[in-house]
Amino acid sequence: MYKAFVIAHNKIRKQLRQPLLFLVMLALPLLFTFFMGSMNTEGARRIPVFFVDNDHSRYSQKVIDNFKAQPCYRVCTGSKEEAVKQVQDFKVQAAFIINEGFGEALEANKVPRVDVIRVRESGEFYALTGFFRSTVNKVASNLKIADLALAEISQAKDVTGRAALIAERAYRSASEAWFPQPPVGLNIQSYSSGKQTAAYNQMVHAAIGFALFFVMYTVIFSIGDHLEERKQGTWQRLLTLPVSRRALLGGSLLGSFTLGMAQITLLILAGKFLFGVNWGANLPGVLLVITAFVFCATCLGLLLSNLVKTTAQLQAVTPVLVVSTSMLGGCFWPLDIVNVPLLLTLARVVPQSWAVTALEDLVWRGAALGSVVPHILVLLLMGTLFFGLALKAMRWGT
Repeated sequence: MYKAFVIAHNKIRKQLRQPLLFLVMLALPLLFTFFMGSMNTEGARRIPVFFVDNDHSRYSQKVIDNFKAQPCYRVCTGSKEEAVKQVQDFKVQAAFIINEGFGEALEANKVPRVDVIRVRESGEFYALTGFFRSTVNKVASNLKIADLALAEISQAKDVTGRAALIAERAYRSASEAWFPQPPVGLNIQSYSSGKQTAAYNQMVHAAIGFALFFVMYTVIFSIGDHLEERKQGTWQRLLTLPVSRRALLGGSLLGSFTLGMAQITLLILAGKFLFGVNWGANLPGVLLVITAFVFCATCLGLLLSNLVKTTAQLQAVTPVLVVSTSMLGGCFWPLDIVNVPLLLTLARVVPQSWAVTALEDLVWRGAALGSVVPHILVLLLMGTLFFGLALKAMRWGT
């Protein structure tokens, strides 16, 4: 065990003899985090929604106007054919087709029929349909209040020529009565491990994704140093020393793992103090996920370094593998925006997706540690599998 620690210590010292390279691997993810995270932080994304108004009543128009007044929605209108195409092209979250008779049904206190076109279910879709239902109920109530107010005023005095204006004022008064204090108030408190949780933020996702992305380069190239040692004959001389192969391999793995953990820890601290990234309330869970991921990446690096024969081959294969799997795993963009089932299935076989999903659950959704234990176990299982395959392919004497 002591010899393994000595080998790990020497490996770390060897890497730190080139401090510029280590600093570059720290600076690059921070630069990518800053630029990518700043792209969508100027304002909240507006959810696109499409309306087809086949009723052309004051009820349908008020519903659409209410959506247009909301800063979180971007409203488009047109025909049903346009709506179908917009949804199929993923340009809108959903399309609402307000059928003829919508207003008459509301006036008769009946449930109107509204067709909804969507491609997939999502949290935004459910929020959208919920807001649509509440808007319809509110519009129907406000218009009935406006009609009653107009009827009462008409009995008291002549409103000829001013009926529409009075009805509109009554409608606005009824609408304003919902804000800032609605007729029914709800005091909602959310709890997650008794601590405040972080809100969704593009900067947070960029910090998570690029930290995982660049740490893979560090550990893979670090563990691949033995390729150069084989070329120089250093590896063969080490095998002649009174050091077991277990200690030799364990020390090499431990050194690379320590470098990876040091890099990602510094990136977490830099993200917090430079960009204000909130890593959530469950920091122990975050560290466990990161530890499992770095272990998996280290074992993957060991496997790759035994599948190739030279450092040049490793340098050619690693970028292709890391970039492609990081794209599949959601390091560059959230997996929530991916709509292709095949890509989502492929994402389940790369370690990045398990790490990104677990960190998102901990940081954004305030999940407890128990909910990400399966992700940690999968990462450890993948790492063990890579390690076993690396031992099979290990070339000790060449």
